[in-house]
Amino acid sequence: MVRKMNPNTITHLQVDEDSKFKYVFIAYDACIKGFHCMRKVIVVDETWLKTKYKGVMLIATSQDDNFHQYPIAWAVVDSENDVSWSWFLTKLQDLILDDSDLVFILDKNQSIINGVSHVYGKSQHGHCRWHLSQNIKACVRVKGVIKLFEQTDNAYKVSDFNKLYDELKNRYPGAMKCLEESNLTLSKWSRSHFIGCRYNIMTMNGVESINATLREPREYHIIVLLEAMQTKVSKWFNNCRNIVASINAMCTPLTPMAENIIKKRFKKASEMNVKQLN
Repeated sequence: MVRKMNPNTITHLQVDEDSKFKYVFIAYDACIKGFHCMRKVIVVDETWLKTKYKGVMLIATSQDDNFHQYPIAWAVVDSENDVSWSWFLTKLQDLILDDSDLVFILDKNQSIINGVSHVYGKSQHGHCRWHLSQNIKACVRVKGVIKLFEQTDNAYKVSDFNKLYDELKNRYPGAMKCLEESNLTLSKWSRSHFIGCRYNIMTMNGVESINATLREPREYHIIVLLEAMQTKVSKWFNNCRNIVASINAMCTPLTPMAENIIKKRFKKASEMNVKQLN
């Protein structure tokens, strides 16, 4: 069953009644249209509902040009497994097509990995740095190991990565053993080896942030939960619209965060000496 509503609210709501459990998929037309202006990086994760009916909410998010979290789609399913993730990603693919420029950030949940690999075979798949760091932290409880791992993971150039990787191997052999046991290739977690562009999106914090805003509504009945989601998304879009209006008044094409970065770099650059080369 597909239900279409006001174009300013829900335009993609589907309930699967063929299976034993009813799956609900929801996306807002504004979110889908806006994603085409975003970095092509999608973070997917799940969160457990706290009602007496239980269930799991699957979420797909991105990041906007002002480094804010950008919701794309949700689904409510009976449990987290291969079937539910494949169903959710298939519905998402109806709205956002599979593409080689598309990147998914995942944790090590095998159901998510299987679903993304099956539905979005052309896209690139990367793993969350935070989850890897927590695995290392559990194996090696030594001060400094997480900081060095994050520096290694963040390196842009292969030469910088190799230098930090060798240091990590020599100083913390236990951390290296943990990484090897994870069976992840460098292209799945290292930015310098990643095939594609994941930009600054190295973790799944975006989904965690949205989950945090829904902590209380997750205790409500599903209809109330969906209404709470719509209210929050509407509020976020309205706030962003007001920000854009103020930016246009200042006659700058940059977002506030980008403007601040440019100003800081300009101040630093103005203190440097410039020498002519040719």
